[in-house]
Amino acid sequence: MPSKQKTLLFFAGFVSSIASFAVICTCLGTEQWVTSRIQFTGVNYGGEAYVKLGLFVVRRNKTITSGVALETGESSKQVFDLLKETNNVKIAHIIVILFLVFGLACCLMGSVTTCLNSVSNPYITFLGPQGVYVWSSINGEWMVRYEILNKGVGS
Repeated sequence: MPSKQKTLLFFAGFVSSIASFAVICTCLGTEQWVTSRIQFTGVNYGGEAYVKLGLFVVRRNKTITSGVALETGESSKQVFDLLKETNNVKIAHIIVILFLVFGLACCLMGSVTTCLNSVSNPYITFLGPQGVYVWSSINGEWMVRYEILNKGVGS
């Protein structure tokens, strides 16, 4: 049976792993990653547009507030429908999602390993502290790759 200090230490690691898991789930489930308000003017018109970008859905609301034709238009489109013509961007978007899913899986494995270490006493096996370090490192690598690729896809 592990000591009280080791149990508390690994339990704290387990709680932080679950928190990391929740953050990745939030990234996957966020409906609006980017919200922007754009004001535009032309020779005979002026107005503003609101754009809300999500992982799977893009919404826009255009309002012409002055000029020849006062109109308001709202539309919502699926991201993969917009990316049908551009295969490279579609593949990059799918890879971003896969990086998040792989990070989610590694985070879950790290949580399971940490929970196992808080109740059992593996010393120098892969289920010991080395396993926690490995899963956390792999999770960190997937998240860094996600951030780099997401920045490249978004710009």
